Amino acid sequence: MWSRFGSNALANVLTGGSTVVFQLGLTWLATRSFDAATFSVWSLALSMAGLVPLFTINLSSVVTRQLVPAIAAGRQRQIGLVITAAHRLGIGLALIAILIIMGAAAGLHRVSPALASTGTGTFLMAVLLLTIGQLWQITIQPTMAWHYAREDNWPGVVALLLIRMIALGAMWFATRALTGDLLATALCLTAGYWTGMGVAYSRTFKPKLDPTATFEGLKQQIIETTRLLRWFAIWSVGMAAIQYGLPQVMSVLGAAHYNAFYLAYSLNLVVSGIAAAIGSAMLAPVTRFVASGNRSATQQALLHLPIAIAIILVGMLFAIQWSMPFLVTHWSHGIASAPDVNAYLFLLGLQTIARSLPIAFAMVMASRTTGLRLVAPSLLELAVLLLAAIPLGYFFGERVFLLALTGAGIAAALATAATGLRAADLEKSDRRRVFLRFVATEICALTVWWSLAG
Repeated sequence: MWSRFGSNALANVLTGGSTVVFQLGLTWLATRSFDAATFSVWSLALSMAGLVPLFTINLSSVVTRQLVPAIAAGRQRQIGLVITAAHRLGIGLALIAILIIMGAAAGLHRVSPALASTGTGTFLMAVLLLTIGQLWQITIQPTMAWHYAREDNWPGVVALLLIRMIALGAMWFATRALTGDLLATALCLTAGYWTGMGVAYSRTFKPKLDPTATFEGLKQQIIETTRLLRWFAIWSVGMAAIQYGLPQVMSVLGAAHYNAFYLAYSLNLVVSGIAAAIGSAMLAPVTRFVASGNRSATQQALLHLPIAIAIILVGMLFAIQWSMPFLVTHWSHGIASAPDVNAYLFLLGLQTIARSLPIAFAMVMASRTTGLRLVAPSLLELAVLLLAAIPLGYFFGERVFLLALTGAGIAAALATAATGLRAADLEKSDRRRVFLRFVATEICALTVWWSLAG
């Protein structure tokens, strides 16, 4: 059991490693190609396109949850029907993503000081091209779920490596041949994404569809998946909106230091991506533990995974902060100062630690709960964001906003742990022990990062 989990965890860590290389490489190439003003426009357009993962609305988790019992029972026709229905839903989600992101981009252009000198058409076209490039993250979800449900994450690793490697190569070509051209660079990056997607699907990552599915059968499966998906949608959007929406908010609250914030945000996104990659390896095993009533394995995962994630996060954040002078000089080509980037990284690191430690509890929720219990922690965090963090940031500045966001993350983490434990079907004494261990881990991790970086 644990050897299989270790293999999948390693696969997901390698996926996270590819995210590190891709994110750092993309920023490095952009800072080489664009001046400071154009880089601000590029990073904002890229962050708008980066909202695409919100529209995956945890589709892979829902499909994984549906596939695990079907695979266990050997219902091959049901497996194909579930994946086919999920692909149809993915196409609809992609269209919705384009419409909403373009509307939000038009609104951001009107209010962001960082875009004051950029034409509306230029910014919107850059956002459109980059958004189309990111839609692969939605269309790949059903096939990823098929591999997750079989607890074989390696095909997904190969696919993601191919997509990112080819996209990064396209970005390199654009910065060499089309230096400073915002729209041409966006077009090249988009072409790279979809070329990589085509290669991945043709070589290593074939989806398992049911070509014989009847209209009525497919319609019924889409309805069933949508019913389960609606709660996961609120949950995942609530969790991801804060992470992926920060650049847009900061372009309004902290436009004067936006480039420094974006560099810190890019580095922090790498760290949180590693934690998410580890967590994604947990969904199928946790679903199996809970479904089979294996309380011991569930308890061990909830006891030890937060500690492991805390060590990884704090270690990575400290290493990045320590190497910041080198990174600013050689990676971002001096587009912002090291002290400014480190100041933002400290604040973002607090939020990342607070929000990432309860990943194992979130996986228990994803495997067992629906309805209000599933979405309550996300709604709590969004409420604190809207009612406290943004108003405080508007009146007292972006740093107060980010500190308030950390408070929202802590509240959501405690709520996630409590909700996950209620769904885990553990003894009362075991629930108490696990929750106290989690609280102690959260306090220790935040204290260590505060003392090292504050």
